[in-house]
Amino acid sequence: MTEQDPYADDDFEPVAPPKGAGKKADRRAVMPGEPDEGDDLDCVLAFKPLNDFGNATRLIQRFGEDLMHVENIGWFAWDGARWDRERGQAEAVKRCHQVAQAIVREARALEESRGKDYAERVNKLFGWAVQSGNTAKAHGMLAAAQPYLAQPVDSLDSDPFLLAAPNGTIELDLHCALRESSREDRITRVLGVKYNTRAECPRWLQFLEQIMPDREMRDFLQRICGYSLTGSAREQAFFIFYGTGNNGKSTLMSMLRRVMDSYAMNSPVSTFLAKRDGAGGAEASPDLARLPGARLVSAAEPPEGARLDEAKVKEMASGEPMTVRHLNQGFFEFRPVFKAIISTNHRPVIRGTDRGIWRRIRLVPFTVSIPEEQIDRNLEAKLIEEEEGILQWMLSGAEEWFAGGLRPPASAIAAVEAYRADEDPVGEFLKARCELCPETINPATGRPFEVSAKRLREVYLEWCKEEGLDPLAGKTFGSKLTGRGIERRKSHGNTVYVGVHINQDAISWEPG
Repeated sequence: MTEQDPYADDDFEPVAPPKGAGKKADRRAVMPGEPDEGDDLDCVLAFKPLNDFGNATRLIQRFGEDLMHVENIGWFAWDGARWDRERGQAEAVKRCHQVAQAIVREARALEESRGKDYAERVNKLFGWAVQSGNTAKAHGMLAAAQPYLAQPVDSLDSDPFLLAAPNGTIELDLHCALRESSREDRITRVLGVKYNTRAECPRWLQFLEQIMPDREMRDFLQRICGYSLTGSAREQAFFIFYGTGNNGKSTLMSMLRRVMDSYAMNSPVSTFLAKRDGAGGAEASPDLARLPGARLVSAAEPPEGARLDEAKVKEMASGEPMTVRHLNQGFFEFRPVFKAIISTNHRPVIRGTDRGIWRRIRLVPFTVSIPEEQIDRNLEAKLIEEEEGILQWMLSGAEEWFAGGLRPPASAIAAVEAYRADEDPVGEFLKARCELCPETINPATGRPFEVSAKRLREVYLEWCKEEGLDPLAGKTFGSKLTGRGIERRKSHGNTVYVGVHINQDAISWEPG
């Protein structure tokens, strides 16, 4: 039994070259010039050069509409719904092998249409078919074809409101609709489920009511999920799903990733955390280089006390181009459109107090803890049966987002404000070591309490050392204090802060 060719398909049956292929034919044979009008493709390609460029021409003629190359990323192959990056290189090589097989057909076609006058050319074609099956020839073919099939990275996934599904392309709008898939859209991702307007998800809705009883928060969550289907970065938001265990976060995120499939990526949480080693800008960033075209990027469980990389979060959420690179490849730019969601039991530390970071934070509290005896161990299997309906639920959220944005409810806004208050490092220091008492009179002096700037700075540096924190520069520390409304003035030639009382320096007193 003959072993099946792993690269054969329905259109290209392997054809063995005839005995003696590659040997010189009669030198008196007439050599071909150009194909005749009306020749079929095999006969036309038989006249192409027998070198890498000629093979590249064959590859483009036969398969060019289904292949494209992007510099510093690689080959993509059209699979009927999207341009596939993961299988792009393998599919490109497979097409090279099919070109080698097809050269045998070119030889047969030339022999049948031109007869013995082209015997030498036919013989050369049979020999070239054998050589073209070599790995080096496949690489040469791809290298020669690459400039003609090149596309810029910014042409990929360029329409933020198109979403590929296995059965067509969804146009995201106030009223989402399905249309036929198109190569020209250059979409590189695809959902894991079909678009089906009749699909429902009653168990999913029951699950959401269980883990998030508040209707306004539930609607907010739906708008977040709908927004995550888009390639828009308009909200410039960074999402944190926060709550202790047994609250449904993991199941929720698992189902979102399942429905969104290649549109959703799971990233190491370190992608979003500050690094103590000060990694340089010339280093590879493979965790980011795999994200062009992604619309949801999730990470789970930063270590307790881990600090958010605020500069990177701002950059990711801005939608402005980022420069990244794969290992052993060159840098390229892409515009991040993914919605980053950290699912965690511990809120990451945010040291910045500026609006630039806090306006991006969207905190979704998961306040319900489901008792062990009420946990459905088969829940995810049940939800998988409703995945087409879950997509429809997400699309409804997208329509709501188009109608009016994310619209966080008052409880979500309050949660971020409470988070911000907890994360202010100067505020933490003041709570830990000081009391603010601007209206209280120091019984020892008969004036409001005050502390010298020098002494307050010393206590602050001690506190930072104990907490393992990098202290703010003196000027920055001072501006943080005055920014909180603490009065700074000169007293007997020294700078003092008024209404601040250091606990460890206290003289016994009672508020009047």
